[in-house]
Amino acid sequence: MITIKRIFPIFIALICVSSLSAQNDWRITGDAVNGNPVVCVQNPNNNQEFVFVGKLSNQYFKITDGVDRYVVNCGDNDPLEQTLTLRRENDPSETGLRIRYVAHNEFFKVTIKATRSTTQIVAERLVPPQSLYIMGGPFNHHDPNWLLEDAIEMERDADNPFVFYYRGEIRYNTFGDERGSIKFLLGKTWDNNYHPVGSTNVLLLQASKMRLNGADTKWTIPENRSGDGNYVIKLNTLEETIEVDFTSETGIDPVKQDDKIKVFATEGKVFIRSDEPSDLRVDVFGIDGRKVAREVCAGNTGIALPRGCYVVKTINRENKTGITKVIV
Repeated sequence: MITIKRIFPIFIALICVSSLSAQNDWRITGDAVNGNPVVCVQNPNNNQEFVFVGKLSNQYFKITDGVDRYVVNCGDNDPLEQTLTLRRENDPSETGLRIRYVAHNEFFKVTIKATRSTTQIVAERLVPPQSLYIMGGPFNHHDPNWLLEDAIEMERDADNPFVFYYRGEIRYNTFGDERGSIKFLLGKTWDNNYHPVGSTNVLLLQASKMRLNGADTKWTIPENRSGDGNYVIKLNTLEETIEVDFTSETGIDPVKQDDKIKVFATEGKVFIRSDEPSDLRVDVFGIDGRKVAREVCAGNTGIALPRGCYVVKTINRENKTGITKVIV
C-alpha cells in the first residue's frame, strides 16, 4: 500500500513540472499578431527571459503562459522602451497592451521576464541597416589592396528589411591580397563588418552564423578554383545568419587579356582601359550567351549595365581576342 508520505512528494513534483512547462510556453496573442499567437523563445543565457522578434501592428495584444493571460498591472499599457509589470487577467474584457505608433513593415523585439514573483514586459523598435555590401579579394580591382570603391551593394529583401542578397559570380582572384577572402560591410565603410563566428576563417560553402565586428576573420573560396561559380548569398542581420547556394562555373573559360587592356566592373559599369594605339572592339554578353552591348573603345570607356554576371570580349586591330568575366 502506498502511503501518504510517498504520494505527497510525487504530487508536489508533478505540480512543479506542470508549472515549469506552463512558464516555458509564453506567447503573444491578439489583434496585433492578426489573431495568430506567436511564440516567445526562451533566452538560452537566461531561463527567465522569453523573446519575440517580428512584426506587430498598433492593435491590442495580451501575453499568455499557456494557462493564464496577462495584462498591465496598472497605468500605461504601451511597453515600447519601458518595462511594464503584468498581472493575471481577471476578466477577458480587460484592455491588453498596445504599441501606439507603428510604421509600415516595422519590426520589434519583445522581452518577457518571468520570475516566481513578477512578470514584466518591454518592447524595442528594431532599426534595419541602411545598406550592406559584399567585399573581398574576388572583387578587388586594385593590386594589392582592397578599396571601398570595389565593394558591391547587396539587394534588400522586399518583405524583410533585415535580409539582404548577393546574386552573382565569385571567383578566386589572380592578383591582390587575400584573393579568395570575403566579408560583408555594414554600409560602405570599414567601421562595421560582418565576420564568421569564431577565431578562424571559414569556407564560404560552410557559412551559417556571423557576428558584427570583432576579429577580422573572413569567409573563403579555395585557391584551386573549385569554389568559382555563381552564388546566391542570403544574410539575415537580425538573426545573424548566412545561407549560401552555389552553382559551379558555366564552362566559359577566360582568355588572358593583353597587358595593355584592363577590364573590370564597379559602380554599375564595366570599364575597359586600353593602351592600344588603335580602337578596340568590345562585345559584352550575358551569362546566357546573349549579346547585351557593343562598343568601339579608345582609351578609357565605361559601359553601364544592370546588376549581373557578364562576359566581356575584346578584339584589337590585329584580331587578338581577350575574354574576361565580370560581376556588375
